[in-house]
Amino acid sequence: MAKRFTLPLRSKIAAGLATAILVLIVGAISYWTTARAERASKAVDHTSQVLLEQQRLLAGLADAETSTRGYTLTGDTAELAAYNSAKLRVPASIARLRSLTADNPAQQQRLDTLESVARERMELSDQIEQY
Repeated sequence: MAKRFTLPLRSKIAAGLATAILVLIVGAISYWTTARAERASKAVDHTSQVLLEQQRLLAGLADAETSTRGYTLTGDTAELAAYNSAKLRVPASIARLRSLTADNPAQQQRLDTLESVARERMELSDQIEQY
């Protein structure tokens, strides 16, 4: 009965070789999948950084507008503190966005538009602040 389950040496070698090839194929697929997941993770992280910086820019513009509106209504120069802070934050945010999107020409074009609108809004707030 024990003789029925013994395989010839060639069959054992073939089975071992097939197992090794299967392990190599599974390893290659795992490596490829892991590398692809890592690239996707980096892309998601980069997108998150761009979106966060965009929100910082929009918050700076809103702070400038709200601050100058408060100054216009109250005449209290303390209201301009957020505006003075926004005057520094808005250009810095635009510069960071420009750096983050340097590899994407379409985003750079949209950023040009966003930058001109931001500049106009800051100039308008500046006029209100000087008034």
